[in-house]
Amino acid sequence: MAHLSEAILVTDTHQRVTQYLGQAERLYGWPADHVIGRALSDLPRTYPEGDGDLFMARMAAAEEARVVMRCQRQDGTCVDLDVVVTPLRDQSGAFIGWLSVARDVTQRLELQQQLRAAHGQLADMAFGADDGYWDWHLPSGQVSRDRRWAEMLGYRHDELPPDAAVWIDLLHPDDATTAMPALEAHLQGRTPRYESEHRLRHRNGHWVWVHDRGKIVQRDATGAPVRLAGAHTDTTARKVMEHTLRERESELRAALASNEALVADLRAALDRVKTLSALLPLCMHCRRVRDDAGYWAQIEEYLALHTETSFSHGICPECLKAHYPEYPQPGAGP
Repeated sequence: MAHLSEAILVTDTHQRVTQYLGQAERLYGWPADHVIGRALSDLPRTYPEGDGDLFMARMAAAEEARVVMRCQRQDGTCVDLDVVVTPLRDQSGAFIGWLSVARDVTQRLELQQQLRAAHGQLADMAFGADDGYWDWHLPSGQVSRDRRWAEMLGYRHDELPPDAAVWIDLLHPDDATTAMPALEAHLQGRTPRYESEHRLRHRNGHWVWVHDRGKIVQRDATGAPVRLAGAHTDTTARKVMEHTLRERESELRAALASNEALVADLRAALDRVKTLSALLPLCMHCRRVRDDAGYWAQIEEYLALHTETSFSHGICPECLKAHYPEYPQPGAGP
């Protein structure tokens, strides 16, 4: 387990350490022979106010628990550890001890504290617990990054040199044309803060979308920027979803356009069907029309069936005179 960056501890039901693995000696700062067989509570440690009681209560109930604790090493230095403990059970389900996994978050907490202490200048910027924090000292070009910043791109924290050239090297060439001007605009005082959404190259070769933002948090006596601090958030999942939705929208628009064209064609065909342009058999005596099935029908019935024509019935003057002589004729006097 030497390749692990975490400290792995196994304890019994009384929290006595039975296994001290991974980076346990380096992170906790105590040799194995001093720790194994002793209770974890023997190691000097402190908890944020209120968190320790909740952590111990969950452990007392044999439930999974998580806490950030500050531990004092044998040499007197302190380390902040993000500790997750999981209850261990045998095949029958009986509780037999604890598995503890601890990660060093000292630098991360220091960076967060620096950001909070930067004269409140970052108060209007929303940062999340899963963000990767950075702090750039402009005169030296040195950049402090927390562990999450590196992990987001597939690296161990100690693999990335602490300089600004790392970001430039990882930045997607197509995004440099927007990210770099956004950074320059803020450094030159033309924008209240730096903000950019761009791609950074993952260690495995694929691209990770990040929402990067920061602010100048320190200036020298002349007003020139000295420190720029901020964080970036992994937005790859959102970008993939946006791309998928755009593709789906294009497909739907194409389908809609195709359907609209089909409807237009059908309407045109229907209009053609409803337009009479053929020679109709018409009885010279009764004026009825023979339809396609060989039946004779009144002409108005035929037209109503095969066209959109509608009729209102009336009587012409000649028929009125011939068939209804008792009715007054149009134009006749009283």
